[in-house]
Amino acid sequence: MDPQPRIEGFLRTVRQRLNLRSLARVSVWTLLVVAGAMLAIALAYVVQGYAVPRSWYAASAVAGLAAAVAGWVLSRSSAESTARFADRHFRLQDTLLSWLHFRNQHHTDGFYALQAEQTATRLQPLQPAAVSWRPPGRIAVLAIALATLAVALGFKQPSKAVLDELALEQATLASTVEINKDLTDLLDELNAQTEDKEERELLNPDKLREMIEALKETTDQKEALRQYAKLETQLQKARTKLEQRRDEKLLNDAAKELENERETKPLAQKFAQQQYKEAAQELASMKPEGAKSLSEQQKQLARLKAASQRMAAAVQNQRGRSGSSSTSRAEKGQSSTARSGGQSGSSGSASGAKGEAGGELGQAIENLASSVQELDESLNKASQQERESGKVDSDALGECQACEQAVEKELDELAKYLKKMGIKCEACNKLAKLCQACSECQGGLCQSPNAGGKKAGMGSNTFRADSEEELLDNGNTTALQGIKGQGPSQTTVETADDGTGTSSQSHVAKKRSFERQVESFVSREDVPEQVKSGVKNYFESIHQVEETP
Repeated sequence: MDPQPRIEGFLRTVRQRLNLRSLARVSVWTLLVVAGAMLAIALAYVVQGYAVPRSWYAASAVAGLAAAVAGWVLSRSSAESTARFADRHFRLQDTLLSWLHFRNQHHTDGFYALQAEQTATRLQPLQPAAVSWRPPGRIAVLAIALATLAVALGFKQPSKAVLDELALEQATLASTVEINKDLTDLLDELNAQTEDKEERELLNPDKLREMIEALKETTDQKEALRQYAKLETQLQKARTKLEQRRDEKLLNDAAKELENERETKPLAQKFAQQQYKEAAQELASMKPEGAKSLSEQQKQLARLKAASQRMAAAVQNQRGRSGSSSTSRAEKGQSSTARSGGQSGSSGSASGAKGEAGGELGQAIENLASSVQELDESLNKASQQERESGKVDSDALGECQACEQAVEKELDELAKYLKKMGIKCEACNKLAKLCQACSECQGGLCQSPNAGGKKAGMGSNTFRADSEEELLDNGNTTALQGIKGQGPSQTTVETADDGTGTSSQSHVAKKRSFERQVESFVSREDVPEQVKSGVKNYFESIHQVEETP
């Protein structure tokens, strides 16, 4: 019988058990390493109060399986290593290893055949099952324990603080999404309401859209508050550039002057309400018509004259309140223009002083008042000439027409300035709406999603209702009944005989302290001696009168 199949079968069985042992050992050690790493990761999450993400378990399982397969492939037994192990394990003195070498070299005759028969004979009583494939028991128990603990930590729920933090992050993310959408809708609405070309240039909606589109949808509350605060700061800077406080203050003062007369009261209301475009139209309606008679022109001019004089008075009042600083600046302007010389220097200094009083607006108002006054004088002169001679010469008519053209020019200049102010005011109001929206957004982000507590204590809730509930009268009224002074009350009245009372000692003590204070004032060293003696006698006489019964 050929001994080769017997020997090969023996080696094949031993090799299978060795590979099985290698697989078990690699699997146990891989489980130990992966379980230890997963336990460390789980403890890191649990200590911080978070729940362990399931993705870590999936990643650990995949990594452990790949490592086990790779380790087993690299540690599998070869035919030579199996023969060497069998010789050592069954004490065969390299019999199997020698037979394997002879077979690989194709030596099968003579001595080599005899060696194969002896090897098969020695293997006959041996059992390959004697080779154990089980891994180390302690390592396996430790790996299973670590894996069980790591899996158990995966079922632990996050802490209350972490739940609140996660809820805040979700609320912040939802709030930022909604806020960005609301700001975009508000900008679209303001953009649709902006039809004037100059107002669009001042508002610059394209730049505002870029600023809003740069906002991020984030779960970090601090980052969200930071970006909305930055946007509000940018909007405030743009709004500051459009502010015209000095001109608005001047027109408010003019409104106070104009409301004293019935004819100019509508113009005063428009100035007070910052309706500058409508005020420009109101001023244009006061312009006299040159085609009418002189008397009609004088009647029409009376209203414009009253308005211009009132507004010029407001400019003069503002100039008076400017103080010494304005005076010093005017003196510097006069000295600089004096060095330039001539009549032009004096006129330049005068215009500079007017400009300091109310700026371009004050200059336009005073120019209008001056032109209206000249037109009124020319109309009066022409009317007087018409009454005396029955007609008006060409020189007087030419002067009236020149004055009318000057008034129209000054009215147009003032109307343009008022319209420009109205455009700036509207753009500033729209930017103010965006700023207010940013402030409300920051206030909404600061609200806690889980306000309140379980136990009694002290705390605060910044949540505010979106809409206020009105207290509606349901028609059920109740009249108070009873007699005043009778029945239960929260206060009681006691007489001095049978209860506690108050003493007037404090009043007397205060009176004495005031007397000493006045006397100490009189006794000062800086008081003249002749005055001191007279005042001292006066107070001594007062004390004698008070002590007399």
